[in-house]
Amino acid sequence: MKRIGLRARLTFALLGLALLPLAVATVVLVRMNLGRLAESAREYRMAVASEVVQTLENRLDRALTEMGIASAALAERGVPSEDRVRAVRAQLLGSRVLDGIAVYAPDGTHVDSIVAGPAAALAARPETLPPDIVRAVAERGAAFGDVVLDDAGHPRLPVAVPAYRSGEQSVYAYLWTALDLEPARLAVAEASARRFLGETDRVFVVDANLRVVLHSDPALLLKPLGERGRAFGLPEDGSFLRNVQVSYAASYEVGGESLLGVLVPVPTARWGLAVEQERDE
Repeated sequence: MKRIGLRARLTFALLGLALLPLAVATVVLVRMNLGRLAESAREYRMAVASEVVQTLENRLDRALTEMGIASAALAERGVPSEDRVRAVRAQLLGSRVLDGIAVYAPDGTHVDSIVAGPAAALAARPETLPPDIVRAVAERGAAFGDVVLDDAGHPRLPVAVPAYRSGEQSVYAYLWTALDLEPARLAVAEASARRFLGETDRVFVVDANLRVVLHSDPALLLKPLGERGRAFGLPEDGSFLRNVQVSYAASYEVGGESLLGVLVPVPTARWGLAVEQERDE
């Protein structure tokens, strides 16, 4: 067998020395790329917050727009009251977000109800509008009450808006509805499942009272945020939602699971959207 000469052995040795840093660099780059991929995956999952917030905002905006249309129809001059009610009922029949509207006099007493959906649509209707709702309507042009559950277990959001007659500054009437949030609850669960490989409970929504109002598990609706809220360091008076530019992030453990969570505002309703994942994912 032909022996390898000294010069050849030196050449192979030098090549080995030259390739060793390249191999090390390749390993480092692979690790860096894997780290970047993991970070990108985390960012992709946590970015679901902006997507869901926009979905919720669009639904709330649509409800306010349709209530504004109904208020204009009810306050229209020169039209018999039965025709105005008929116009609002026709609007409700074609609506994808509203299924009933209650009408209140300027002093807050209930006058009439117009329903085009299930009887539960206005089951939570108060006999008199609460003073804090009337004040919120005067200050912000619309008011949102605390989420309640209807007989079917669906979360509903009370919403009130004013109705004005053209040329008048005083309120002609108030319109109130209980917005069915079940489609929004399902949308939140679906967004979670898309981003977290079928896990529907990684994204949920809380209100200013730190109660869960949208979650894939109906049993958790209206339950307190509990230790998650304490981990975020949130004040219990809802003031954490007053600055819509501020988001929160925290690392915490729930039921033995180590989690990383972010909480971002849903400005219109003054809710908070939570997105969480396992800390080591």
